[in-house]
Amino acid sequence: MIRFVIFLALFIALIGICVYYKEKLGSKLYIAVLSFIIFVFLFGFIYTALDNKDGELKQDIINEYKSGKTLDCKGISVNKETHNFNNGTSVFIDIKTNQKINMFDCAK
Repeated sequence: MIRFVIFLALFIALIGICVYYKEKLGSKLYIAVLSFIIFVFLFGFIYTALDNKDGELKQDIINEYKSGKTLDCKGISVNKETHNFNNGTSVFIDIKTNQKINMFDCAK
């Protein structure tokens, strides 16, 4: 959410600067700069939305794991007794065999 507010503030500031300097910029350059700003804002908004969606899914999987539930990860049962979780790489590691399982393979 904070990223969205930052993007929005930056977007408004850049649009304000463009409006202020409209006469100094040529009409083609003004349209190009404005189009670029809008494109970057839309790209940032979409990226942030997708990133937040993955974060929510990751948090749901971690919460189920920490609560002691058994997760089904492509046919492999994962729980706190059989696997450890590595947050840096987002994988479950089998305690006995050190086999790594991507946590997103456990998605609902």
